[in-house]
Amino acid sequence: MSVPADRKKYPLTAKSAFLFLLVPLLLLLLLLPGFFFGLEGKASAQAEIRDVVVSNSRQDLLLYLQVDKAFRAEIEEGIFNGIPVLYTFFVSLREVDPEGRPGSQVTGMEFERALSYDSLKEVFNLRFSEDNTAIAVDDFEKAKTLLTEVNGVKVVELARLRPGNTYFLSVKVRMERENLPLFFKYLIPFWQLKDEETDWQYVKFRY
Repeated sequence: MSVPADRKKYPLTAKSAFLFLLVPLLLLLLLLPGFFFGLEGKASAQAEIRDVVVSNSRQDLLLYLQVDKAFRAEIEEGIFNGIPVLYTFFVSLREVDPEGRPGSQVTGMEFERALSYDSLKEVFNLRFSEDNTAIAVDDFEKAKTLLTEVNGVKVVELARLRPGNTYFLSVKVRMERENLPLFFKYLIPFWQLKDEETDWQYVKFRY
């Protein structure tokens, strides 16, 4: 007995199966345009520390620096979409040994700075762990400057340094997203990117 034409079953060929899987994948990629551009941006514009300066007040050794290339387009997009970012600064101060190499550590410290956007109030909230303060600004450029410029952060008391000795200070920054619910990573391309660290930067000085 013959089967009516409208009831015939056709096997799923390899080609049709490939197309069946490819179409939804292409649609997904169209919805996430920042994914590939984000990966390209990371490779071409890695954040870096520049203008490292060590100075002092009457009592303390102070650190100044600037983090450059810290805000690529996909990071800015993530911030405006509600993803807070966290910058952790790592600082190490060592005494230089008689052979001119970094020797015993005088101090090691880290401090954090966080930036988030409040879309209801249209302000950018910043937190600074080095002095336990928080502020809100309505200008994004100002918020970026406040986050990436270090102006006179205390490293160590001068009483712990020995006059006439040479010291070696190293610093780097890690940039990461603060913890959010897991479903965010399926909604915003910024979650496709890994956390990033700058290279270490060094400065040698004589006290």
